[in-house]
Amino acid sequence: MEQGKHVITEVPAAVTIQECWDIVETSEKTEKHCMMMENYSFMPFHITTLNMAKQGFFGEIVHGDGAYNTSKMGNNFGKSVYWNMWWLRMYMMQQRLVR
Repeated sequence: MEQGKHVITEVPAAVTIQECWDIVETSEKTEKHCMMMENYSFMPFHITTLNMAKQGFFGEIVHGDGAYNTSKMGNNFGKSVYWNMWWLRMYMMQQRLVR
């Protein structure tokens, strides 16, 4: 945003309240947007299913329903997915604040 461009970021864009406010303040100062996007929409399964629907493979679609249904427990608490286990540290810090 400080380079005069709108920004799209993968989630999470921030992990603390201060980082969230930094994004808001930078966006307001630069008059540029910052949007969080999710890459799941562009995975091969989703693109293939969308193309099948557009080609009429499922017939006339009269209703659709969807949900983000995935377990992140292995990612959040595993020792290999998130670098340096940052998510686990953030989770533990939040738990200490709640108690």
